[in-house]
Amino acid sequence: MYRTTPHSTTGVSPAELLFHRKLQTCIPGIEESPVDDQEVRDRDSEAKKKGKLYADVKHCTCKSDVQEGDIRDFHTGKPGY
Repeated sequence: MYRTTPHSTTGVSPAELLFHRKLQTCIPGIEESPVDDQEVRDRDSEAKKKGKLYADVKHCTCKSDVQEGDIRDFHTGKPGY
């Protein structure tokens, strides 16, 4: 039942994403048109962005000034050489 139920984020069932077709079940369902993979990826990406934004606000995150290749002292956080 879970595999054939459309997911709230992607709008299609996990089985349909895997097999690129609807599975036959004993449960009556609503007939829908075929779904474009790119459309599903876009909806999933948007949902993940919203989740990240929510988590960043909730945990009071901020941008870091650390760049790739920087060497920092573990205890003080200041540049170390």
